[in-house]
Amino acid sequence: MSIRVHPEKVIIKDYAYDKDYYETIIVQNTAKEAINIAIVEPENGGKTGFTLVSSNTSIYDNEAIDRVKNNSNKNSKTKLGNKIAAGLETKFKIKFRRGRPVSDDAEASEINIDPSSMAEITEKIGICVNGQVQEFILQAIPPKEDIRSFGDLNFGSVIADQTMRTKTIRIKNLGQAAGSFSTKLISNTDELMIDDLKNQELKPDEEFLLKINFVPSRANSMDIVAQLIIQTNSSGEQQIIPIFASIVVPRLSVEVLPESYCGLGSTSGGGRISTTSEVNVGPNGNQNENERRNDLIEFGTIYSNTSLSRSIKISNNSPEKTTFNASILKDQEGELMGEDGDILAMESLAHQNPKWNKEKKGLSKYDAFEIS
Repeated sequence: MSIRVHPEKVIIKDYAYDKDYYETIIVQNTAKEAINIAIVEPENGGKTGFTLVSSNTSIYDNEAIDRVKNNSNKNSKTKLGNKIAAGLETKFKIKFRRGRPVSDDAEASEINIDPSSMAEITEKIGICVNGQVQEFILQAIPPKEDIRSFGDLNFGSVIADQTMRTKTIRIKNLGQAAGSFSTKLISNTDELMIDDLKNQELKPDEEFLLKINFVPSRANSMDIVAQLIIQTNSSGEQQIIPIFASIVVPRLSVEVLPESYCGLGSTSGGGRISTTSEVNVGPNGNQNENERRNDLIEFGTIYSNTSLSRSIKISNNSPEKTTFNASILKDQEGELMGEDGDILAMESLAHQNPKWNKEKKGLSKYDAFEIS
């Protein structure tokens, strides 16, 4: 038909009993000539709660329209309603009011209404253009829950240290009625854990914090493929949240530092000290002097009752903080005095190197410990 209607249909959302709702509808003539426009009352005679309260053009009931339709006189059909010039418009206003149900043993105002028992209502009116009726839909939707989730489950790259990591998803009911949801974890590993929820209820504007725990223990055993499903129970609507995690092995590198590193290389006692050259094998198979070997701590030759110190640097190339143990294998009791990699040694070392995180036994870039 040669009209434009705005809005295309009327939808009253989250309606409440005994409350008035109004909507104005505009009908524009998009033809190049004048047309006759009339409005037909609601199909069910207002029993659904929808009524016509005003109009700039003629209003007819359904019986009158039926009589016109059955009339063989074409002119009487095309002249139905008011004439609207090309490009101009007419308006009408719709009212919706749903009365509160009344029981025999209680006053209407005292009835506690469960929003889930309120029905969705659909009604139709007619817009008659030159005798042809176009249906216009009216809807009233009761309050419903609107359960939404917020947050992500990206654990990133982690090391397989059997330490629990936790992510939190916030689930909130943004609707006007109470609702419930359920959760399900789909995963190819038992390193991910949640509490499966069934029919967890949320009142309007209430939220729930769901924790997902991840305990990586098997490095490079498989690619983690997982997702969390949050389902609204009444509608079956599902929200799927992918879970991302990559498990890697801890990566530490060790470098034997030169004697002059931070002044850590030192001697004590009265004897003279001579050291041997540090030797490494080059690409051509020859030994290159003055190149440090990272698989050998060279003390050289020292006199009795003297001491000599060497330092090594341990770098953490992992994506997270990690821990390690360091110990000295002694050939003869007392000749090598190293820092054992236990907690007591870490605490002792913290006094020498303030960068050491003794509480977490973490390792920052270029932390070094000294052995004697």
